[in-house]
Amino acid sequence: MLKKIQINGRLFLDRFKIASGFVFGIASACLLFFDKKDFKIESCCSKIIALVILLLLALGYAIFKVITYKEIERVKGKLILTYGDLWEEAFSNKGKKKIVVVSVNTTFDTIVDEKVSTVDKPLVSPTTIHGQWIKCMNKRNVAASDIDEKISDSLSLQGINPIKELSEDIKNRGKVRCYSKGTIAQCEYGNTVFYLLALSEFDKKNNAQNTKEELVHTIMKLIDYYNEKGNGFDMYVPLLGTGQSRTGITRKESLEIMTSLFELYEEKLQGCVNIVVYSKDRDKVSLGV
Repeated sequence: MLKKIQINGRLFLDRFKIASGFVFGIASACLLFFDKKDFKIESCCSKIIALVILLLLALGYAIFKVITYKEIERVKGKLILTYGDLWEEAFSNKGKKKIVVVSVNTTFDTIVDEKVSTVDKPLVSPTTIHGQWIKCMNKRNVAASDIDEKISDSLSLQGINPIKELSEDIKNRGKVRCYSKGTIAQCEYGNTVFYLLALSEFDKKNNAQNTKEELVHTIMKLIDYYNEKGNGFDMYVPLLGTGQSRTGITRKESLEIMTSLFELYEEKLQGCVNIVVYSKDRDKVSLGV
């Protein structure tokens, strides 16, 4: 129990504050109609005891809410919200074939810059979902050149053409063919099909740029693509639009947007869609949207 409270520390504090406000509010309301003597609260000791009882009530409520807090919540029949590790699911050989969504930039770059002090305009950050995926693939002996080939083959097979080509003055490293947001290139490894979802566009300094409206449009394109080509496989999606994509939304807002859109277009979900919130972020975002 203590471990669960520790893991969900922020949730525990939030629930404790809510419960404290409630019980002390009720106590204050009672004192408007009754005197403390009616409750035999006269001495300093009895006042301390009353205070402790109120705090224990609030504490008990907070503990109860944490203990009964769900690690997985089914919103509707085909939509599940869950805490977990996207990569554990993605690279697990157990179970049937699945789809894992990886948000990338619109040129599908595969250069991860970890030593930023040696690069003028770093490309893919190792801290992003995009960078983590490339590193996971590299650890499994899949080189960046192999990933590039898979991406190119997938886009060609779908007949998708770039919307523009960047000049060397704008971008002197990485790929220059830029695709529209919402474009998806497939890359298969083991029993997982990765949907590389073009989410944000790099500016002249290779900083990702995106808006809330574009995020919504991108998610809708993902839903349509999954409906047409998902083949009924379960899909796992991380929170989209947070962090370095610069969409300007919190994890909670991302979860709310994604949940709303997947619920709205549930008839297009041919398999089960799992929105995966990173386990270590459980104190930052609740599944109970």
